[in-house]
Formats: sequence, structure tokens, C-alpha cells
Amino acid sequence: MFALGFVQAMMAPRAAPGAAARHRRACMSGVQDWLDSQMGMLPVLASDRDAALLLPGQSGWISMSPERQPVFDSARLLHHSCLGQPIGDDGLIAVLEVEEQQDADESGGRRVRVKCVGRALAELYASDSVSTPVKPFRDRELELYDIFAAADYEAVILQADANCCAILSRIAEHRQARGHDGGAADDVPAELVAEPLPFILAKHRAALSADAPPELRGAGAHEPWKTTIHPGLAIVQGGAMACDRPASYSGTAAPDDTLTRLGALWGRDHDAAETQFRSFGTASCLPPLQALQTRDTLERLELSVVAFTLRERQLAARLALEQAL
Repeated sequence: MFALGFVQAMMAPRAAPGAAARHRRACMSGVQDWLDSQMGMLPVLASDRDAALLLPGQSGWISMSPERQPVFDSARLLHHSCLGQPIGDDGLIAVLEVEEQQDADESGGRRVRVKCVGRALAELYASDSVSTPVKPFRDRELELYDIFAAADYEAVILQADANCCAILSRIAEHRQARGHDGGAADDVPAELVAEPLPFILAKHRAALSADAPPELRGAGAHEPWKTTIHPGLAIVQGGAMACDRPASYSGTAAPDDTLTRLGALWGRDHDAAETQFRSFGTASCLPPLQALQTRDTLERLELSVVAFTLRERQLAARLALEQAL
């Protein structure tokens, strides 16, 4: 049995009525209940190389074709609204939680909204209708020095992201000065224009948090419950050494327990889980398949550093061209 019970979460007092309470109950009846059930089974979608992949914390739409209807029915009725989506051909899958929203797609068919909550390994899957034995999957274990290194990588990525935002603003200013009606992104490739990284990290956390009311999901990073710093930085600020490393980092606010609730998917070590989760947020510049298939947190961060550095240089070249006109 690879999923442990979340005793404290199950024994918590019932929340008062309201949007936040409804969202909290929805979280409790989804992926946490699947982990609590310790069944170790999930219906897995058939492999589709053209299907869009989601990073942990991201939400999106999946087509609910007639061929896929059995897997969605199985997810809702037997697996606490959870299902698997193949990431590659080696059994690695993304664990998706089905949300209640349904909508019509462009072809007139039905689609369902899902969010990615982590990864797992499936022993065998052959078709949409098969429930498959799975076990939660995480990156390789992180030591204290890995967490320090990850904090350094993230600092470089955040700086590169801030530089990209500043360059885009300067491009827009030059165009306005020339009387150009459009913004900076008019002819800039879409892959070079993205939301600020702190916003992405906050949005991913809000998607997994049981304490985030629906109206705050995707909001900015100013709410105290979402304001966190990298564990590597927090440990240094707290003066902790390897021999007395805290179970969870300390700060001005209580440690965020979003990932602790999903310990079977992310691990029981708060700092390691937080470091791994944040690496997927900073990997938003990478192709999702590459980010999800990477099984080492530091390797994922290294790839993100390269990608953000390349983005910054490409934007700088476009700014130089704007200035030369």
C-alpha cells in the first residue's frame, strides 16, 4: 500500500458555509480521498501524442469523446474523480483530478476541466476503459545541499524572468513613442511572452490549496496564505545547519501545508516537496512533456535556466532592433 491516510485532514472540523468551504470539501472529496482509499488503481486514458499535457498546479480542458466516456465514468464513480494521463511510453502518468465543469468544445463535443496534482507510475495500461495499478512517483530524493542549489537556480530564473518583463515593457514604450498603436507582443512569438513567474507560482499553489476559495484561484501573489519563499532561502535565514534541519521551514507565517496534505504524491519532507513543486512552476518555459519526463529536480531547474536565458537574449535582440528603427 503506497498511500498513507491523512488523519489530521479527515478529523478537521467542518468549515463554515461559503465559497472557501465548498472548495475545501471539493478538495477533500478528490485526490485526497483517492490517496486515502489506498486502492492504488486509476483509470488511464489511452496514449495520445497530440494531447495537451498539464504541469502540477495547472488546469485545462480534455475532450470527453464517446471512446473516453468509460474512463471518466470510472473516475467519477470509483476513483474519487481521479484519472491518469500518459506522459510517455514508460508508464509515467500525470494524475488528474476531474473538476465538475463541463463545456462544449469547438467541434460540438463535450469536454471536461481537469487539474494536474502530481505524477504516478502505471504498471500497465492498454485502453481507456482499464483501471490500472499505479503508485505515486516523485523526483529523486533531495538532500539539504540540493535544496540550497535549487534555491540558487530559482533566483537566477526569477531574475531572468524579471529581465524579460522589463524588456517587453521597453519594447512597448519604443513602439508607443513611434506612434505604434499595438503593444509589445504584436509580432513577438508567443513563446517569448508569458505571465510573470511569481504570478505563475502563486496560481499553481492556489490550484492545489484546499484553503484557496475559487475567486482567488489564479489571483496574484499578494495574499499571505500564498506568499512563500524557497525553502533553501528560508533555511539559511533561519540559521539551520544540516544537523538540525527543521521539518518544515519557519517564517513570518505558518508553513503552507498544501503539499503535506498530498504527501503520498509529493513526499513527507516539506522542504523537498516544496522544492520539487516549485521546479515545475519555473519549468513553465519548457515543453510540458520535457518538464514532466524529467525525473530530477535540479536537472529540470537547469533546463529552465537555459530556456529563460535564451528567452531573455531573444527579447534583447528584438529590443535592439526596435531601437535601431
